[in-house]
Amino acid sequence: MKPLIISVVGKSKVGKTTLIEKIICEFKNRKYKVGSVKHTYHDINIDWDGKDSSKHKNAGAEVVIVASPNKLFMIKDGNFESIENIICYFQGMDIVFVEGYKKENIPKIVVLNIEDKNYGKEFDEVIAFFDNSSQDINYLFDLIEKNIYEYRQRKSF
Repeated sequence: MKPLIISVVGKSKVGKTTLIEKIICEFKNRKYKVGSVKHTYHDINIDWDGKDSSKHKNAGAEVVIVASPNKLFMIKDGNFESIENIICYFQGMDIVFVEGYKKENIPKIVVLNIEDKNYGKEFDEVIAFFDNSSQDINYLFDLIEKNIYEYRQRKSF
């Protein structure tokens, strides 16, 4: 079964990353297999000039994987503007939490602060508005878990 994808969106410095850290930790404690994606509009460059992996890429390899006994990272050029082109890398996960991809038609948690109560009303698929400063985070955990199968049925890549 494909993973449930939930996007966490909000303005800069509102606490999206902090919220995702807490959600990931909680869902790991609840025995879910969890993945995450951090979306950025900026080009990504890893400081790796002169390393063998950069030589492989510069020679024309379409995919370069650097693997150690416990970790790997992949360098791949492509069109990753849609979460649909990324989700294939999360086989075996139950849930993937995404920071960003606010324009995608996937379930979203909109993180707000007190000044931005109208932010996010234009987004599709909002499952929760969350104010980091005042709301009970356990409510959010339970809401996600209670509806996990419904959300998964609604959108599958």
